[in-house]
Amino acid sequence: MPAPFAGAGLALALVDDGGEVVAANAAFSALLAASGPLAGRPLAGILAEDALELAELEAVVAGRSRRYGFEGRLRRDDDSLFWGSVTVTPAGEVEGRPLALVLIEDATDRRRRDDEQRTLREMLGAAASEWRATFDAIEMPIFILGVAGRVERLNRAARSLAGRAFAELLGHRLAELGEGALWQEADRLVERVLATGQAASAEVRDGGRTWALAVSPGTPDLSEVRPIILNVRELTSLVQLQESLRRSQTMAAMGSLVAGVAHEVRNPLFGISAVVDALERRIDDREELADHLGYLRRELGRLEKLMAELLDFARPVVPEAEPVLLGQVVDDALLACTAQLEHAGLVVDLRSETASGPLHLDRRRVCQAQVNLVENAIHHAPASSHLEIATETVERGGRRWSQVTVRDHGPGFRDADLPRLFEPFFSRRDGGTGLGLPIVAKIVEGHDGEIEVGNAAGGGAVARISFPLFEPASAREPR
Repeated sequence: MPAPFAGAGLALALVDDGGEVVAANAAFSALLAASGPLAGRPLAGILAEDALELAELEAVVAGRSRRYGFEGRLRRDDDSLFWGSVTVTPAGEVEGRPLALVLIEDATDRRRRDDEQRTLREMLGAAASEWRATFDAIEMPIFILGVAGRVERLNRAARSLAGRAFAELLGHRLAELGEGALWQEADRLVERVLATGQAASAEVRDGGRTWALAVSPGTPDLSEVRPIILNVRELTSLVQLQESLRRSQTMAAMGSLVAGVAHEVRNPLFGISAVVDALERRIDDREELADHLGYLRRELGRLEKLMAELLDFARPVVPEAEPVLLGQVVDDALLACTAQLEHAGLVVDLRSETASGPLHLDRRRVCQAQVNLVENAIHHAPASSHLEIATETVERGGRRWSQVTVRDHGPGFRDADLPRLFEPFFSRRDGGTGLGLPIVAKIVEGHDGEIEVGNAAGGGAVARISFPLFEPASAREPR
């Protein structure tokens, strides 16, 4: 054996084209814990698995291939196993005999490290998947922002709120996600937290919905950069519930008051009306008094209407419910308002879809609510304009609703007045009692319905009342 080969620190051996060991150095014997000479032993005998390809070996020995290598489990003479990396290269002719040089390196530690890293990657991948699943399962929209206030991560609820895919949101400021007050206020809060390092919160109304925003600095990451976390919580239902409760309490308190007042005033009104009737019969031939009597009659009519509304407002809503279609109620209301509509020259655009089911409601009281909405629209709609009324069935909050929408093309409501529209006696209209919408709200809520009043996107006021569809007993699930 050549001296450099014998003294090399690498585990080397010479093999022939049949895979038989011709010579091996001391490092080769030590690696395999050889109990005796290795010369004459087949190379395949030291493999724990059938990994040796003789055809590849023969090609290297014959010089047809410059290299052949594989990695496998090798067996020492003491039957212990280890991972070995085997490299076979041409050795030329030794003593006229073509041979190959075999290098074996112990790969056990590297394989163990690779296995550990692979296991760690799998664990990290599983943890990341679990974190993402948990993050996405949170119903509250959550945005995680970088040091510049730009989106770095967000959960499914946040993507749904923004209405865009993750790739479209990544790297953007919150103010770039939309023009609404929600995004602008959120961006301002983030700027404040970036400047002060202190948490900040706000409540904002945007498009008829109310949101609670909470921004706080997060825990620094590995690069010691402190992220910013934005939580968005919708308060619309809670605000509506609070407003409804406050309105109910106000109505209950005022109902007791106005009921007493209305009853006390009603009797004198009857007396005054009777006197006016008597005066008209006795002085009907004196033209100079006709205007005065006409004024008295008009004012008496206004007071009588006010007393009727006060009594109606004070009266508790105890529906005499029956199955009825909302479209039928709308027809009744339009018939009752025919004279007023003709006097104002309004054109009614009525759109009514095929009814999908009956409502369980008091037809007379709901008709009254509908009349109030139409009259309110008539007072504010420009002469000869169109009054749009639509009935339809929608699904909302896991329930099916039948709703009617009334829209006029007048000036609409002042933004500052929107929170006060259901306050009793609040009115901007000359001669208005301020009881029309409160009575509508009382009737609708007494039927477990919902009312929404605001301004239409294209101008004008819009009012919408909704009632849950009555489910016949035959369609209910058996208990």
